[in-house]
Amino acid sequence: METLGAKLQALRRAANRNVKEVTDALGLGEGHLAAIESGRIPNPGIAVVCGLAAYYGVDVGELVTPQRKLALSPTTSAVLRIFEEELSEEERQLLLRMIQAFLEHRTKTAQVSRNAAG
Repeated sequence: METLGAKLQALRRAANRNVKEVTDALGLGEGHLAAIESGRIPNPGIAVVCGLAAYYGVDVGELVTPQRKLALSPTTSAVLRIFEEELSEEERQLLLRMIQAFLEHRTKTAQVSRNAAG
């Protein structure tokens, strides 16, 4: 079974992006994506998984297999169940865009805070 990290690495390479480009776009800490891709972080948070799915234009279900879902927290499992079973494709895409916008806002806010502190 292909790991989440291997799937993400294949998507990144297919998109012709480097790790820094993706982490910058999603507001992840440096090294975070590399750790996920290498398997050092086997179960990243749902916001990260949804953000990556949106970034690569794939459904979360393509990244998270039923076997992986069993390893997720009850809250994350509930979110995934709602996402996959109760939302239409249009609603899923809207939610993914909202998550992406939130992650971008979080990155900009963190940068402004770092600039103000420095």
